[in-house]
Amino acid sequence: MTPPREKRLKRARKEKLRISQQMHALESGELNLRDVLENPPTHLGKVQINTILCHTPKLGKKGARRVLEAAQVWPLEKLNAVSHEKRLEVLMALPERVANLYPKSRND
Repeated sequence: MTPPREKRLKRARKEKLRISQQMHALESGELNLRDVLENPPTHLGKVQINTILCHTPKLGKKGARRVLEAAQVWPLEKLNAVSHEKRLEVLMALPERVANLYPKSRND
């Protein structure tokens, strides 16, 4: 039995709010793009990878498109649908000005 419509809408509003908070944190630099792509938060798994890259500082729409083309990733794919290997290719395809914002962890 499906929950009443009001409960579903309330749950969807909460999910949308969490996603927007995460995207704002990514824009402001509080959230690390490398962490997002290596271990995606559950809320951002439903977001298109192009949208995540567009919200990355110093990248923009054209830069996001170029990175995804270089990594051979379809821009409309959801983050959870992209394999871990492809997400790492996206990280490797980032331009230097953006990649320097997200240094590799010392464990790598």
